[in-house]
Amino acid sequence: VIAFLNKYLHDRIPPEMKGFCWTSINLNCNYAARQHRDANNFGPSFIQAFGDFKGGCLNYWPEDDKFSDKEDKLKSADSLSLQLRDGLCLFNGNCSHNVDEFEGERYSVVFFCVRCFNEAPEECKAQLRSVGTIYPEPDADRWAVIRPPRGYANKKDVQPKDKKKPIYKVYPRSRIDRADAPAAYPLLSISDRVAREWPAACAGKAGLGEKVKGREQMVVKKGATAQDKQTKAKAKAKAKAKTESPKGKALKDKVVAKTTPERKSQTKTQTFTPRKTTSASTGQVVSAVKKRTMAN
Repeated sequence: VIAFLNKYLHDRIPPEMKGFCWTSINLNCNYAARQHRDANNFGPSFIQAFGDFKGGCLNYWPEDDKFSDKEDKLKSADSLSLQLRDGLCLFNGNCSHNVDEFEGERYSVVFFCVRCFNEAPEECKAQLRSVGTIYPEPDADRWAVIRPPRGYANKKDVQPKDKKKPIYKVYPRSRIDRADAPAAYPLLSISDRVAREWPAACAGKAGLGEKVKGREQMVVKKGATAQDKQTKAKAKAKAKAKTESPKGKALKDKVVAKTTPERKSQTKTQTFTPRKTTSASTGQVVSAVKKRTMAN
């Protein structure tokens, strides 16, 4: 699955974004995120949505620098509304963002880099690279393909080196879904393939529709297959038949008869002979009689 999703991005990432690196992929199903800032991201993210739904736009404050503005003080007029179904979007997840309510089935894929990427073991990095992940180098620049936000309260000047870099970018599907991109999947773009096959792949392994604070979120479960349910039903029927048989009833009556009578508790008192000890400090003789009560 990871190699498949990486191949999707490799086939569509624009030439000017070849410096984009990622360590992780986040898959969302029917989830409308509340306003938040990603706390542990390094650099920007690429995101795209799929499915048959209405609404579900990404509201994004591109100039939110996390310092000069409190999140609850951000103005809605400063936000951008982006329909992620229309294309591949580059944005800074460290800036405040949320997702509008929607109707229908909505899926999204997010490619991003974690802040602690350099602390991962070398074997982990090699494994990710082997499935197509463009893992960042130790000296990677988080602002390689996107410029830093200026803030809203006290707007900072854009550095000369960053003036040509975007604060966000949307690449329409008409550009990224080239006819020659997925040669292995003729007559069907990978975008539509993800939207159609992902729900089928999750069938029996995920429960959709659990309400989380008024929003729906996919909850992964270990779903039982039809064969598992049939085996369990047979075992239950067999156990019931065994219990209702003459031999089973006799055994049950024997167990009940054995456990029904109440057991009377007995108290045994044991007396020990006096024991004389000499105190090292006073030299006095101390006599003690101890009794121990044991209850059965």
